Amino acid sequence: MTFLILTSLMTLNLFLPLSSTDDALANFTNPAALSQARDFNCYYLYNFDGQNLRKNHAVVAQVKNLGVSLHEFKYLKFGCGISLMKPIALGASYYKVSGKNYWDFGVLVRPNRYLSIAGVVESITRPRKPNYLVGLGIRPVNEQVTLTLDYDFRQNEFLLGFEAEPVLGLQVKCGYNTNRTITFQVGITQGQLGWGAFYKNALSANGRNKLTGYFSFHKEVRHKLIKEKNRLLELTLSGRIAERKSGFSLLGTPVSFTTYDLLRVINKAKTDPEIKGIVLKLHDPQMSLVTAQELKFALDEFKAQGKKIIVYAPNLDLTKYYFICNANKVITHPLGEVTILGITAQATFLKEALSKLGITVDYERIGKYKNAPEFYTQDTISHETYEVLNSVLDNCYEDIIKTIAQARNKSEEEVKSDLDYGFFSSQTAKERKLIDTTLYEDELDSFIRAEFRKFRKVSAASYGKEKRYNYRWGREAKIAIIYAEGQIVEGADQTNPITGVRSCGARTLVRLLRKARSDPEIKAIVLRIDSPGGDGFASDLIWREVFLTRSKKPIIVSMSQVAASGGYYIAMLGNKIFALPATITGSIGVFSMKIITQGMYQKLGIKNIRLKRGEHADMFSPDRPFTEDERKILKEQLKLFYEQFISKVAAARNLSLEYVDSIAQGRIWTGKQALDNRLIDSIGNFWTALECAKDFANEKEVAIEILPQNKFLGFNFPEILFSILSNK
Repeated sequence: MTFLILTSLMTLNLFLPLSSTDDALANFTNPAALSQARDFNCYYLYNFDGQNLRKNHAVVAQVKNLGVSLHEFKYLKFGCGISLMKPIALGASYYKVSGKNYWDFGVLVRPNRYLSIAGVVESITRPRKPNYLVGLGIRPVNEQVTLTLDYDFRQNEFLLGFEAEPVLGLQVKCGYNTNRTITFQVGITQGQLGWGAFYKNALSANGRNKLTGYFSFHKEVRHKLIKEKNRLLELTLSGRIAERKSGFSLLGTPVSFTTYDLLRVINKAKTDPEIKGIVLKLHDPQMSLVTAQELKFALDEFKAQGKKIIVYAPNLDLTKYYFICNANKVITHPLGEVTILGITAQATFLKEALSKLGITVDYERIGKYKNAPEFYTQDTISHETYEVLNSVLDNCYEDIIKTIAQARNKSEEEVKSDLDYGFFSSQTAKERKLIDTTLYEDELDSFIRAEFRKFRKVSAASYGKEKRYNYRWGREAKIAIIYAEGQIVEGADQTNPITGVRSCGARTLVRLLRKARSDPEIKAIVLRIDSPGGDGFASDLIWREVFLTRSKKPIIVSMSQVAASGGYYIAMLGNKIFALPATITGSIGVFSMKIITQGMYQKLGIKNIRLKRGEHADMFSPDRPFTEDERKILKEQLKLFYEQFISKVAAARNLSLEYVDSIAQGRIWTGKQALDNRLIDSIGNFWTALECAKDFANEKEVAIEILPQNKFLGFNFPEILFSILSNK
């Protein structure tokens, strides 16, 4: 059979079924399988039974959709496979023999993880007639057992095949054709390396037995037969940690790490049996308390798997200390400091400063706690704002006290005393059991060696880039992550080129939700929100799209630092809503305000003459405050919006309207308080939401698609193009 010997050119006798061979070796059998677009992989094959040493060698390689093979240092074959419309892929390969050009064409159909169908038309050249081959692959249980059946029309031969991986990293294959030939393969994969042999046993009287050995390299990491016992992940954090990499800006602080990337690496290590621990080095990373909680959740789950966490930080402040306090060993520099000063909240009032400029602010609001305008209209804190800020501080402080006390095996009173004092040298911190020991950084490896004996460190950067080999057939289920970050506005997402501050564009979010809703490969959506709200109308546009999308596929909401006001408006419909203990959410209320600059104009000698038609045409003019009639009209409109807001919350959260009104009124809540008030479903980090989305999608292994993408210099060019084409 021609596919048993790769092509009519080959003297190497291998077992390569059409339907299951889908790496570089597909260039020999079915070029359509190159559509799997694997990262670089290659094989060197040697036939031990060949008479001519020059003809005993073959090399084959693949880079993404392209394949190339060289046989006998003479014959080159080029192949390409593309996926036109999933699950159907097409491919073609070209080679030249004795001055004649030959083409092979293939098709591969993998509708699901259990079935693979292949067809090849090979050796197309004039005047010779081409040969036709078809193949069928079935995986009755999982990816570790495969049954294949191939048929060669020209030779009128069947090939029955069995492939198994009884132990991860050990491959066993067997093929039997109707010409009474049995081919065996035993192979070992060890991560990126592989080796093995094919043995052909001809049962006919005049047949010959043949042996072919091979070595392989795959950039993607395959199963390992021999597991490394003491592999340590070394993660060094410095610079700013934020939700996403920032776009171009002149004054914005660059983002060194994203929350998702760090969680992905830690959770990958959590399930990796070779990783026995994390060596976490903190070189003054900049993060919020909520980000610290995100990472602490991941580290706690890592430690719960029986793995160790060793932290080295020359100095520690409260946020970083909270993040790592549950580590097995906390180590600082001998002259380092542990500065845990508690937490503060500050409200800045601008009324007097604005009045000196001749600027005043006029506003109306619904909700006694909807306090945003107060910072421009009052010169001191209101009772309501004082109440809310104290409540938030108390809740966060209580969580910090309990967390540190539990992690360091101290009483809450001891921890309160530590935070009240606040300043500790490394030696005093050790005596107070806040840290475990002190070392210079060059002494750290010796310390780790005493903990783990033999070990091999792997950097988080290289470990994070390790891509695991995908053994699965069929469409790969996807979870879409859609970011809603920044103040909500009507237009497109943008990044301020000066400050680097993002805005959350309703038009962008609507487009992304529609895209995810219509994509059959996306099984669930995680809506990641870090927004204080913004434009009410824009928020409702997003809400509507979330409503429509939820009827088609699950939407899991993950709240970051803040998901308040409009941020909560777009979150409320989530099938499940997660937040961190210190997340700021709620603020279910509404206000409208305008800045009055007439006094400033008078100071500058500027006069405005305004003509109008319509009683309230200049209602939002900066020249004057609202009239009593305008104030009444505005309040009615705000009341209508507020009533719709609380009605939607009541329906989404299955609560009474009266109850929602009682916890609304524009009041902010921490994530922990929001859970008690039934505004969210659970406390959990970003990864918790992703795992929940997988459960809703009923998928164990998924690919992650992060949206939005394709931004350059802070601009979303696909969105701009969309706007131009739609004349918006």
